[in-house]
Amino acid sequence: MDPDVGDRRRQTERLIARAQSARRRAEERQIDAAESRQRLEQREVETRRRLERQWAAAARFGAPRGAGPATVVPPAPPGPAPTPAEAAAPAKAAPATPDPAATAPATPDPAEPDPSAPDPAAPDPADPEELGAMMDAGLRVALALTGADMGNVQLLDRATGALTIVADRGFQQPFLDFFAVVVDDDGSVCGRALSAGAAIAVRDVEQDAQLAGTPASRVLLEAGVRAVCSTPLLDRYGAPLGMLSVHRRGTHEWTHADHLLLGLLSRHLAGLLDP
Repeated sequence: MDPDVGDRRRQTERLIARAQSARRRAEERQIDAAESRQRLEQREVETRRRLERQWAAAARFGAPRGAGPATVVPPAPPGPAPTPAEAAAPAKAAPATPDPAATAPATPDPAEPDPSAPDPAAPDPADPEELGAMMDAGLRVALALTGADMGNVQLLDRATGALTIVADRGFQQPFLDFFAVVVDDDGSVCGRALSAGAAIAVRDVEQDAQLAGTPASRVLLEAGVRAVCSTPLLDRYGAPLGMLSVHRRGTHEWTHADHLLLGLLSRHLAGLLDP
């Protein structure tokens, strides 16, 4: 056999083997992608359920605002059908009789609650201690559901436009001192979220283009933080009320499920601040 023919045959066999191997890898990647998508969808369902259970267990949050379930009133049963003579006869006007209940002054029912009165069971945002307890309860839920290691809640001082910490978990005093007052143009993650009016997520503090090398980055790294996600608390008109931030010790790609959970929690906390 011609040596050149043998070489070409071997090369052809190697190319065929490589093509078959590449095809198998592509099929495996497709299977992995489908399985990953299914796992993500399942995780979102599970996290939704966990969030509902956590909210039910967080007694500090009180009852959610909003109307209760609608009550359906069934129609009254029809009366007896009129006779032909009654149907043909002109309708008679009923004599007007004064209704004593309509003319008598309304007397409040002691058993009926006054809808304009404040709910004694609802938390009072004007009480600093109760406000801090509410925000701390929300922060605990955020850390439990996202698996984050540390976090804080800040409220906006409308007079100065600055965020101040009212609840924190896992931080030492140097971090709390540095981020005691945050404005929207200081380059921090929470400041950027305040300016944007939307969540800002950083996968790696050391590699983020806007954060790397800044004093905020140095303080975060010294506190053991590598990933941050800050979600603003917005009122019903979209104006900022505060910030919910969670932090992780390792780099982290913040997922759609993370943003979904933090968005739901931020809206719930904002509803407590602006009922």
